[in-house]
Amino acid sequence: MATFFGEVLTLSSRAVDDDDEDEGDEMLQRFPEPQFAWQPGVNKEMEESEVRKLSCRTLIIAVGPAATGFLEAYILWSKIEVVATIEYDLSRSNSAKGHHKCSVYRLKNHPDVLVCQCKNEVLPEMSHVWTKQLFQNLDSTDMEVIVMDMVSTAEYRTDMSSSEIPACFLRSMQSSTPGRKIQPCPSLESPNVIKGLSASVLSHCQIYGVSCLLCIGFFDSLFLHTDDIKVFLPLLSSDPIKDIVQENPDAESVLRKLVERRALQGSLYT
Repeated sequence: MATFFGEVLTLSSRAVDDDDEDEGDEMLQRFPEPQFAWQPGVNKEMEESEVRKLSCRTLIIAVGPAATGFLEAYILWSKIEVVATIEYDLSRSNSAKGHHKCSVYRLKNHPDVLVCQCKNEVLPEMSHVWTKQLFQNLDSTDMEVIVMDMVSTAEYRTDMSSSEIPACFLRSMQSSTPGRKIQPCPSLESPNVIKGLSASVLSHCQIYGVSCLLCIGFFDSLFLHTDDIKVFLPLLSSDPIKDIVQENPDAESVLRKLVERRALQGSLYT
């Protein structure tokens, strides 16, 4: 079983060395904290709740253009509503170019399902605060978390030769929380590690006893292709997503448009 940063010693899942607190303080000064904002109606909903948190049975978090594109084509095409936004700055100078936003949606046909779309990178330095701000407002009782992320095959550690590694493939990790175990794909092998926002969310769930499945898509191309997005298809027939997904007759068209739009923006890692 592969490991992830922040798994054992601390709540931090940053992919940098936690040598001392001064370094952490320096990071916060360099990168402003993410700004989390719930919609007014959702705030009222939480205030009226007994636990003063938003009910959530299933939380799906997608990171990167392949994972977010998959959800746009297969899940978010139906009736949804925005319940929150998470804004953050990567430029260290508050410039418009470095300003990004994650959106949190709720499925109207399944109001206990939340979907968080992060099309741009969330730096490891920001990941712990980002995770804390999201989860502190959610009722995690019996909650299941699905995280979808993408990584270059150049980071995949294996004894196989480069010619034997598939162009794109899927691996998974799970928290050790008791409950149903989901296995839509093989587990990520040692000595591979994960980092960034995915590691932070998986770490949080491991520490606080929340069921979490992380699916990592590995890609060898600098540019997004429909096959890259479809690497996540096994999730559609796995719990808990199979219970909420509705067939989208226009999924292929959505995928093609996503790929074309991404080609105009640049590579997967820019």
